[in-house]
Amino acid sequence: MAEAGFTPGADGILQKDGEPLVLVMPVYSFYEKLSTLVQEQYKELGVQVELELGEVNVVMDEVMAGNFDIYLTAYLFENTSLLEWMFSSSMIGMYNFSGINDPKMDDLLSTMMTTMDSETNLRAACDIQIHSVEQAYTVPLYLASAPTAVNSELKGVRWDRYYHYDLFDAYFETE
Repeated sequence: MAEAGFTPGADGILQKDGEPLVLVMPVYSFYEKLSTLVQEQYKELGVQVELELGEVNVVMDEVMAGNFDIYLTAYLFENTSLLEWMFSSSMIGMYNFSGINDPKMDDLLSTMMTTMDSETNLRAACDIQIHSVEQAYTVPLYLASAPTAVNSELKGVRWDRYYHYDLFDAYFETE
C-alpha cells in the first residue's frame, strides 16, 4: 500500500492525498455478525469498511447495479460449475457481480466446463481458484459443511447437479 502512495492516518486508516481508504460493502441483514467481523479485520489492515445493511432485494439491487467495493456472499454448492457463474465474462450482469472480464480466467473456465477428463477438470478448477485469489477477485473466508443423510429405505430420492437432494418423488414402500 505504501508503494501505491497510502500512509496511515492518525486513526490508523490508510489515506492517500488526505482521503481515507473506505470500501462500501452492501450486506444482507442476516450476515450482520459476519460482516462486522470482516469490517474489524479490514480495520486492522488500515481499511475502513462501510456496511450497508439491507434486506435481500435491496442488497441484490445494489450488487446487480455494481454499487459496491466489496461484497460478502455465500455459495453452498460443492459443484465446480459455480466457478463459471462467479468468474466467467459471459455471466457479467448475472452472477459475475464484479464484472470480471479476464481472458485467462475464461480459458480456464472453458477447459473446466468442456473437458471429459476428470484430472484435467480438477486441475482447471484448482487453477481457477488459485488465479481468483491471486487477482483478489475473491477472498474465501470459510467452507461451511452441510453433511446430508438419507434413510436407505427411502425410495425415489434424486440428487441435483449441486448435490442437493430432491424429495418431491420420495416415498417409503408400505406393506
